[in-house]
Amino acid sequence: VPGSGTYIRERTTTSDWRKPKVANLNQNDRFLVVAEVTESFYPYIAGQFCGTSVPVLYGPPIPISAPVSGLRKVNPDVGGDPVLDSQASFCVVWEQRNASQADIHSARVFLDGRVMNERWFDTSEHDDVRPRISKSNGKGRFGDLSRTWNIVFERTDTSSLHTTQMSVDNALTPITEAIR
Repeated sequence: VPGSGTYIRERTTTSDWRKPKVANLNQNDRFLVVAEVTESFYPYIAGQFCGTSVPVLYGPPIPISAPVSGLRKVNPDVGGDPVLDSQASFCVVWEQRNASQADIHSARVFLDGRVMNERWFDTSEHDDVRPRISKSNGKGRFGDLSRTWNIVFERTDTSSLHTTQMSVDNALTPITEAIR
């Protein structure tokens, strides 16, 4: 209940949701909660919209990256968009691991629940893990495609952090080593 310090928990699934992250989309002032979801041995990434006046999840869960046998999709994070634009979206990043390697993946989630443009970063033989994304993609104007989310992740085999940027038109800047 707003202002009372009381929180309402709404159980919308029997799945095990862990490592939640949240971001805001200024268009219609909505939030997206993303998490690592386990229903079987292979975790996947899902999200659900959250209200602003009453902190409850609503609508059906959104499968952002569905479960696939042999792949563990873990460690999600989400960035929002402050621009009042009908094409504004969230950007979700996560670690996708198979038996021998881990890579960073991303997808865009729109207010109508559409998930688009899943892509992966750097398909080299490095283990890329624990991605984090900026909570906002800047303060651009309506129609400005230069708005970008900053993304950082760890490369475990070289003990270094790497960065890249994802623009609202899904362009990815070259990955650079940030800290070793």
